[in-house]
Amino acid sequence: MTQHQASPIDTARALLTRGHLDEALRTLQGFDEPPFRMARLVVLRAMGNYAAAMQEAQAVLRVQPGHSQAKTYLGMLRLHMGHADGWQLYRNRWDTPGWTQTMPYPKAHLWDGRIQADTTVLFWAEQGFGDTLQFVRYLPWLQQQGLQLQLQCPEPLQALFTNTLPQLPIFQPQPGSTSAFDAHLPLMDLPSLLPNFNPALCNAPYLHLVSAPAHKLGTRDSDRPGLRVGMVWAGRPTHTDDANRSIPTAQLAQLWTVPGVHWVNLQQGEHAAPAPLGKPQVFGNFLDTARCIADLDLVVTVDTSVAHLAGAMGKPVWVLLSFVPDWRWGVHAAQTPWYPSMRLYRQQRVGDWGGALHAVADDLSRLSAPALAR
Repeated sequence: MTQHQASPIDTARALLTRGHLDEALRTLQGFDEPPFRMARLVVLRAMGNYAAAMQEAQAVLRVQPGHSQAKTYLGMLRLHMGHADGWQLYRNRWDTPGWTQTMPYPKAHLWDGRIQADTTVLFWAEQGFGDTLQFVRYLPWLQQQGLQLQLQCPEPLQALFTNTLPQLPIFQPQPGSTSAFDAHLPLMDLPSLLPNFNPALCNAPYLHLVSAPAHKLGTRDSDRPGLRVGMVWAGRPTHTDDANRSIPTAQLAQLWTVPGVHWVNLQQGEHAAPAPLGKPQVFGNFLDTARCIADLDLVVTVDTSVAHLAGAMGKPVWVLLSFVPDWRWGVHAAQTPWYPSMRLYRQQRVGDWGGALHAVADDLSRLSAPALAR
């Protein structure tokens, strides 16, 4: 290979970025070394071939049993397929480059799952807002078991948790300092330590607004029949999978034709809104967002933090998922044990939102008909 000739792995990555999955896979065929198998794993996962992707990870581990990245990917794939042993495997991310440096407290102080009267555990938000909203559900249950705990979370979530989970002490220690607690744990590692864990544990609505006036919706008119439906069509642009999970606004057109729906724009950030949605609501934090959601009949959203917030509140929420969604949403089901009030609408082909949006429009029509008749 010359100095200027790209390696097969680099070529495959470039093809994957452009969406040429079959060609990317062909580029990696015939190589059995672990780096090539890991690259094939990524392509196979992007194609939705989870079983073959797991086989690649397992082949790497047969040669290098301590390969932390292969264990991490295998954990995510196992979780995607609904296997609880994936939680323990997923903890290996803390031994992979790029993750090790993000743990703000010493690994030697990680909580081992034992509840002791004289032990205080700090749980901290490791990834996005949605991850924090999803996994904070276990903290009230742990308190009931007798655990003394604290929660560290991003500032935009603090007012929400103070309002809905007032029993949880919000604490912001200095990174690296362990003087205010005895042990710590990232929230997303909790399932690996909970006894008899399954996703349905603590899945009842767990964020309940306390003394919170409704957010004033500019589009609301109590005299008009129909449904008030909040909409989010795009995620955070810096998210690594945002190009797949966000929907071009032109493809949403069939939703605006459903009669009896009064749309509320929940989209935040610099996004030009389709005319039927009007101006976005202005939210200072997630408590404002929750107050607005409480005043809606339904939320329709792509895979963002709003999906988790609505689900945690028990609000009906319909989530549009890409062909290869995040591991937490499973493979085929229209329901999820994480949030009983949630319905999942999945792409049937990579990049094709048409079928999922058509299903949403049909279901909206059925849902809005009785509301129009009132």
